[in-house]
Amino acid sequence: MATVSFDAVEKQFEDGTVAVDNLDLEIVDGEFMVLVGPSGCGKTTSLRMVAGLEDPTGGRISIGDRVVNDVVTRNRDIAMVFQSYALYPHMTVLDNIAFGLRMHGVGKSERRRRAHDVAEILEITELADRRPKQLSGGQRQRVAMGRAIIRQPKAFLMDEPLSNLDAKLRVQMRSEIARIQRRVGTTTLYVTHDQTEALTMGDRVAVMRRGVLQQVDTPKVLYDTPANLFVAGFIGSPAMNLIEAEVAIVGDNLTLRVGPDTLDLGPEYLRLHPTVAEYDGATLACGIRPEDLEDAAIDTGAPPDRRLTVDVELVEELGSDLMVHATLRANRVATEELREIEADATGRAADAPGAAGSRSGVLVARCSARSVIAENSVAQLTVDTPRIHLFDLGTGVALT
Repeated sequence: MATVSFDAVEKQFEDGTVAVDNLDLEIVDGEFMVLVGPSGCGKTTSLRMVAGLEDPTGGRISIGDRVVNDVVTRNRDIAMVFQSYALYPHMTVLDNIAFGLRMHGVGKSERRRRAHDVAEILEITELADRRPKQLSGGQRQRVAMGRAIIRQPKAFLMDEPLSNLDAKLRVQMRSEIARIQRRVGTTTLYVTHDQTEALTMGDRVAVMRRGVLQQVDTPKVLYDTPANLFVAGFIGSPAMNLIEAEVAIVGDNLTLRVGPDTLDLGPEYLRLHPTVAEYDGATLACGIRPEDLEDAAIDTGAPPDRRLTVDVELVEELGSDLMVHATLRANRVATEELREIEADATGRAADAPGAAGSRSGVLVARCSARSVIAENSVAQLTVDTPRIHLFDLGTGVALT
């Protein structure tokens, strides 16, 4: 095992495209680090540079105490797991797992012993004599992981390894991969565009946009305190509601004007986030997580200055709660980074007609199953105001 480090790493392709820009990142010994971001953000290029499949045009990449910029792939002591399983169809599960050892001259009995040990870790011992065509997608992925584990490398590199699986199997396999990594303790760099996958698997998560690292931290910190509008809009499912709000400060009390409604955040909010005082009279981006909204009809203890009036369009009953989709009588934040996120999710160009970034104030609330909100009605939602996030509309930087 070893630390993997990026030190001011850059990658510019021959056509001038900057895929990775001044990346500083350290994956500590035994850590499970996830690189996440929309398509084209530079995450896969970063992983490929660690693997030696791409050459950096600047900076240093280290594995352990060795700079590997000029070290060929086979000498980097890493193991890779990709989207395609690349299993040998004529070999059994055990032979596929042990193949790397065979190429390194390890004896047959030792190969078999270690392959059986790995199969036990992966819980596929009963599949030992089967061939790939007899396996499910999840079982094939376990075999591909076994082939990486058996080599006992310094680091695992995984590039979207679950993308070929169906939704149910992806959920199962992401917990399996995390369990296996924690058991073997190998330093792991994992690339995905799925932020739910990132949050559920990573010890830490690094969010990238256009080749630039936006924020790296634990899943909880990323979710609770996003550093900027991009991270706020990208991390979370359903996504954070981001709407325009006008700041007003009277004495030491902070209020937000959101369309026709006024939210009173009180003096405590301003004390905790004193930078907001500099924005008196300005319009900021106000972020509210769906779970920080509740049906005012059942949250009767909340005062009127903690409520937003919405026009309900759709109510999804999920059993444990309700997902309420509504139109808020205020402008939605429509910045370049948020258009980019939504365009990536929908597969449309950010500047396409009807693409992301419209000014309509669409809002999503995760309400209690006891909610009485009905479709095609006007309703009030209470806001957990201490959990409101505020961002500078110009720079996108978080003020809270």
